[in-house]
Amino acid sequence: ENFAKERGGGVPEIRLELAESNAHLPKDDKTAQQLSLCLFRATQESLRNAATHAQASEVSVTLSFDEDADEAELQIRDNGRGFDVPASYGALARDDHFGLVGTDEYVSALGGEMTVESEIGEGTTVTVRLPLTGPRYEIPAILLKA
Repeated sequence: ENFAKERGGGVPEIRLELAESNAHLPKDDKTAQQLSLCLFRATQESLRNAATHAQASEVSVTLSFDEDADEAELQIRDNGRGFDVPASYGALARDDHFGLVGTDEYVSALGGEMTVESEIGEGTTVTVRLPLTGPRYEIPAILLKA
């Protein structure tokens, strides 16, 4: 609802899928806050891109936890226009497209990995994998408040 209000309507249909699992975000408040916010920001940026650039009519958001791999996985798929994914996100920054660059930096700062797969006319899939335990880098306060 907030996304639709922010955009003045015209948003894709959004499906949320939460995989059944016994895993969960760590109980440590600071770690849980960092992971939760990172997952939220990645979703937020992907939804903005799907609505603004991809002109998608449908977006699927899936969140799952893999206890064996000790990670959370977020996958956002849209049925939009797709694009040629550059070899480096730096190419996007040169064209003033900082959203994916910032998301990748945020995910990397938490020891995770982000991949973007897209094909012209076939939509885009953004996958974020974050470790649930293990060492973490300190996230700058400015990112936590954004």
